[in-house]
Amino acid sequence: MSLPRLSFESALWKLLERRKSFVIMQAKLFRQSEILTFARKKDSAEILIDHLQNWIDGILPLIAEHGGLLGSNLGIYLTEFWPSLQFAIFSILGGAYFDAVRNLRFSLESVLIALADYGEDENRPSYYRIIESLPMFSEAEKTRLKALHGKLSLLAHPSREHLQRLLEEPGRAFTLFYDPDLFTECCSFVDEVAGAIFSIILEIYPEIKAKATGERYFYSSLKRLPMAADRI
Repeated sequence: MSLPRLSFESALWKLLERRKSFVIMQAKLFRQSEILTFARKKDSAEILIDHLQNWIDGILPLIAEHGGLLGSNLGIYLTEFWPSLQFAIFSILGGAYFDAVRNLRFSLESVLIALADYGEDENRPSYYRIIESLPMFSEAEKTRLKALHGKLSLLAHPSREHLQRLLEEPGRAFTLFYDPDLFTECCSFVDEVAGAIFSIILEIYPEIKAKATGERYFYSSLKRLPMAADRI
């Protein structure tokens, strides 16, 4: 970012901060982390935002064509993936990495539960069993999904792994800042979760394959995602 633009932004923050606002205070912290993230990992940060374009190109047209999509649990959770993905990316760029992991884990779990038509009155589900029950995934993909869910859970729950991350850098427990290791890990999580969910979408709505093939940007973006790449 150019120096004049940064100077203008600094003046704007000073103007905004004349009003006492918790939201503005937090937004400034997120913005500072975003600036540092783009300065250190510009390519990775741009790829991260690229995920949002996939949803616009793939899911929004699908909702328009299939009005009944929101009439099912799966349709609702596939649609809900859009705001969840936005918040996850917002959190990653802003340095709230553990919040992003929790968001991504919820998105993956909600889609898996809806896909398996898991009853609301049943006990807490075993995601390993749910993944095993899904015929659309190969054995290798099921193994990958289980590993992904396990990694997300370790950082989303109060686990030994989560505690160790906080002990490594105590600042992670109470403030927002650019963390190169967590940033890289979270980028990988976004790729994996988006790849899993888009592979489900491609299985259920195969017409998206033709759309993706006809749009170079959409195609190349999907082709980069694990599992989804093998379906287009």
